[in-house]
Parts: sequence; C-alpha cells; structure tokens
Amino acid sequence: MPQDLTEDQKILARHGSVDIIDGALTDFRNGRPQLMDEIAARIILDQQDRGTRDAALSTGEESDLPYERQLWGYLARRCVPPHTDKAPPLLTLLGWVAWRQDDTVTAAHAFTDALDIHPGYELAEILLQGIRAECDPAALLAAFRNAQRELL
Repeated sequence: MPQDLTEDQKILARHGSVDIIDGALTDFRNGRPQLMDEIAARIILDQQDRGTRDAALSTGEESDLPYERQLWGYLARRCVPPHTDKAPPLLTLLGWVAWRQDDTVTAAHAFTDALDIHPGYELAEILLQGIRAECDPAALLAAFRNAQRELL
C-alpha cells in the first residue's frame, strides 16, 4: 500500500481489499478452481500491508473457513521465485485458518514455512507460540476483531 495515503484512505483501501477477497471466496464457494491473475496478484500484494492482512485475519465466518483455506493456500502457491518473499502473510493466514479448524499440524507447518522465508515474521511467530502454548484461537479471533473495530 502506498505510504503517502492518509489513514482514511488506507482504511478505504483495506475495505476494498476485503471486498475483493469476499469475491474470491464466492468464486471458490461456487466451484471455481482458480482466480484471474489480476485478482490473485491484487490480493497477494494487498496482504503485504500489515493492516490489510490484519483485516483479513479478523474476518471470516466458520462456514467460510474451507474456502478461506483454499484461497490462502492457492495464493501462497502462486508466490514462486522470484516472488517467494510475498508468501509469509499468505502462509500465516493459511495457518490461522487451519488452526481455527483445529488442524494444528497444518497451521504449525504454515507458520514455520512463513518463518523460513522471513525469519522474524512477527505474526507467524506469535501464532506459532499460541499453538505451542495450546491457546484457544477463538479468544485470539475475538481480540483481532475487537482491534479491527477500534480502527473504524
């Protein structure tokens, strides 16, 4: 996201990104196996912004988790060389969704992959520690959602 945007403009851009993600989830829900390149690229690039990533982290209903998992995995796989540096937010979102589905093995693997690509990627570290400490992801989700509401 451009650094010269005002805070209000950043919030609007993040909401636009969430709308694009919602459209992609609808496509996957309707059986579409892939996204248009432009849509995939936009989502991948938007997730490089911490605020946009956090907005994606705090959304998603339980019924959408399988489609979110499909989306984040699909997008992470698109981050091939020379673009592997774009994968950590996507892998972290994949891990988050897997954890919410009680698949801690996949979640830990996704967080570790994110950290292998970007050592010190803070959100992946925090969530991996949460799994190891056997935290409840529902409590974290509530905290993430409260934080997003405070930004609005």
